[in-house]
Order: sequence, then structure tokens, then C-alpha cells
Amino acid sequence: MTRRLRDRLDKLDGPRHALPDRLALYRAFHTVGLELAHRGDDSYGVIGELRLEAFKTYLTIDWTTAGMEPADYWQDLCELMVCETHALTYEDDTLPFRRVPAGQADLVETILLSLEAEYRAAYEDFQADEAVQLVAWLHLAGRRYTSYVDAAHRLGSNHWQPVVALAESALAGRRPELAIDVFRAADQPGHHRDHLRAKCHQLTDVNPSDPDGAHPPPTP
Repeated sequence: MTRRLRDRLDKLDGPRHALPDRLALYRAFHTVGLELAHRGDDSYGVIGELRLEAFKTYLTIDWTTAGMEPADYWQDLCELMVCETHALTYEDDTLPFRRVPAGQADLVETILLSLEAEYRAAYEDFQADEAVQLVAWLHLAGRRYTSYVDAAHRLGSNHWQPVVALAESALAGRRPELAIDVFRAADQPGHHRDHLRAKCHQLTDVNPSDPDGAHPPPTP
């Protein structure tokens, strides 16, 4: 099945096809691929590989030249990612947001938070939590340091991976105080609170639960 889908996709795609046609093709394939992932046995990972390959191609298509409005494109993409249940971007969580144009990050964040509120109101906590995590990956993709603390506060301690990623990004950017502030913002009751406190101490030598804990000396 995956081989037939790949052959079909290759046959329908090509450099001579117009951008709107290519955008529609790969967007449609995402729907088909998601349905296949729901129903198929992906023990060997071939479905996931095909889906990821096609998704990466979709993200490279110039949707602005194809005629899509930013609000429409990002609304659709955010809805896709919030409802993704097969770890399409596993270990590459910033992938969907690496091409966010300057000035559109606020739009994407607004869409994600709107989806979070919508799903939370419907008691769909999995999707709501996905939306909150995606906000963190959005800002990580663009290294938007000023948004890290707010993103960590929304995450709390129930989702440790994006919190640690935010802190590590701050440290990589020579901002140790920001890394500590990220951990402190996430230091709320939740499943991974102890793990995050230990991780903060490991990375910064500071206990985030201590409001008087000293920040590390500035990096020279």
C-alpha cells in the first residue's frame, strides 16, 4: 500500500505542476496518510517514513505564492498538528514552525491558544495539551527568547520535554538567568515537577522552588 501511494504521489507531483496544485496534492496526502496511519500496521515504520517525507515536502512549498492567506495556512497547519496522534514530528518537534515568516509568530500563537481553549472547553484535554506544547515548539523554532517564560508557565510541570528544551535553548544562547526563569515558571503542581526541579539543578545549580536562590554568575 505505501509503495503504491508513493508511486502515485511521485506521478502526480513534479516541477512542472503549479504551486497551488502541489500544495493541494500534499495537503490531501496528509489526510490520506493520517487515515492510513489510523488503520494500518506500521510495525516497520514505512507509513511514518512516507508521511514524514511528504510532510516535509508540503512545508517547503511556497504557500504565499500559491495564493493562500497566512491566517488560512496557519489555521489549517495548527489544526493538523494538534490532532496528530502518531508522532509525526517525533524528536523534530520544531519542524512545522521553522518557516514561520517574521511577524507571523503572534498569529500562529493566537491560533494555537484558540485551539487550546476550544478543545479544553470540549473536555478534549489531549488535543488541548498538544496545542500548549506546540506554542513552546513555535517559539523554540524561532528562538523567541522573550516568549519562553510565558510558554513554560502555560506548560507547567505536566510536560517536561518542551520545558527542558526551552531552558537548554536559553543556555545555548548564553542566557542562564532565562533558563532558571523558565524552570521557575513551570514549577507548578504536576506529574513531572520533581524531575524538572532536578533538571534545573543539574543544568543551572539552582533550585527553582527557592525564590531566593541565587542566579549563576553571568557568562563571560
